[in-house]
Amino acid sequence: MEQIQGGLDVGGGNGAGARTTKEKKGKREKPTGRKDGGEGQEAVVNVNALKKGMPKAIKLEKDLADARSDASNFYKKFAKECGLNTAQLKRAAKAYADEDAEAQRRKAEQMSLIFEECGA
Repeated sequence: MEQIQGGLDVGGGNGAGARTTKEKKGKREKPTGRKDGGEGQEAVVNVNALKKGMPKAIKLEKDLADARSDASNFYKKFAKECGLNTAQLKRAAKAYADEDAEAQRRKAEQMSLIFEECGA
C-alpha cells in the first residue's frame, strides 16, 4: 500500500472496508476511469497524476471549509448589525461578486410586485 503526502493511502488494499478494485472470482481488476467524450470510453487512470494532485486537492478542501466557516461567522455578525436576513445578505453579495446584480434586482422587484398585488 502506498501513501501520499498527508497520510492518504492510495491503492493496494480495501482501506476502511471500501472497495477500491473490482473483484472477479478472487482476481483483482483495476478500477475503471471516468467516461469522457461522446463515445463513452473510459479514461485511462493515471496514478502518478492522482498522487501528485491529491495533496493540493486535500489542502483546497480544507481551505474551503475554513473559508465557509469564516464566511458563516461573518454573515451572522453582519446580519445582526444590519438587522437584515443572513440569506439575503449572502445573495446580494454573491450577485455583486458575480456581476449579476441587475438581474437579481429585477427578480427582487418582480417578487415584490407579486407580494404587493397578491399578498395580504
